Amino acid sequence: MNMVWLNGWGLSSRYVERIARELYPDSLHSVVSPVSTWVEDLSWQGSGQVLVGYSLGAFLLLSRPEIGARFRRVALLAPFHDFRAEAGRGGRVRKAQLAYLLRWLSRNRMEGLRDFWSRAELENPENPNELRTSDLEWGIQRLLKSSAHESAGNGIQAYVGDQDTLLDAEELKHRFKKFTVVSGAGHDLKPLARAAKLAE
Repeated sequence: MNMVWLNGWGLSSRYVERIARELYPDSLHSVVSPVSTWVEDLSWQGSGQVLVGYSLGAFLLLSRPEIGARFRRVALLAPFHDFRAEAGRGGRVRKAQLAYLLRWLSRNRMEGLRDFWSRAELENPENPNELRTSDLEWGIQRLLKSSAHESAGNGIQAYVGDQDTLLDAEELKHRFKKFTVVSGAGHDLKPLARAAKLAE
């Protein structure tokens, strides 16, 4: 089985590949970064069996839902229609926090990344040198300035942890027809990807 992963913000492809191979060792995995060329990069993957959007990657897929039509199954892990807490559409992070992180990246990107990893309670992020500051800034700009359409993702299975510090699972469950709250999970990829049972 082929699985294509559209990654989240601030995480290397190797991080996702390691988790994907650990959970689904019999599948072939490709990871696409959430950068300005993501639509083109994803098109190079061709048609696949499973498309997984994680965090920012899930948000990008919600902004272009037609892209998932090439895949047998689409799963959204830690998705949201708007990351800004002020919008009341699933995100818990305030615009001022995003703007501060954007400035922080230009001053000391590693400190900014470590702060995000800590707040998101991510386990063992690795290979941050793979990430370009301009791509990180692009991602934060998207979160600051855009949102997905309310109806986007209605037919797609979404998975959100009930302990997610960045997302409001109670708010999000009203925005997806197919919604699973993962008990004990936060924003970290591994428990969400395991709960989704992507190889079935």
